Amino acid sequence: MIVDTFIFPADMLNPSKVDEHFAPEAEAAAALGFGVALLDDESLRQGDVEKAVAKIPAGAGDAFYRGWMLSSAEYASLVGALSSRDVS
Repeated sequence: MIVDTFIFPADMLNPSKVDEHFAPEAEAAAALGFGVALLDDESLRQGDVEKAVAKIPAGAGDAFYRGWMLSSAEYASLVGALSSRDVS
């Protein structure tokens, strides 16, 4: 799989930025020309998957999630929501 977009968790206090723990990786990905998208992982954990993926552009292509560990149910919800946005 060739990756088009990297998905990182958004900062809880500044949701328009990448969580500071992953910021260097997001900057490196962007510098290499990859798309960078933000996941609201707190909303995902609370079961609001549509809100969680709202900042991930539809049609973002093949994506790689680089973030905090999720439960298998959370991963399944994320995959389903991304699939409906034409993101794999």
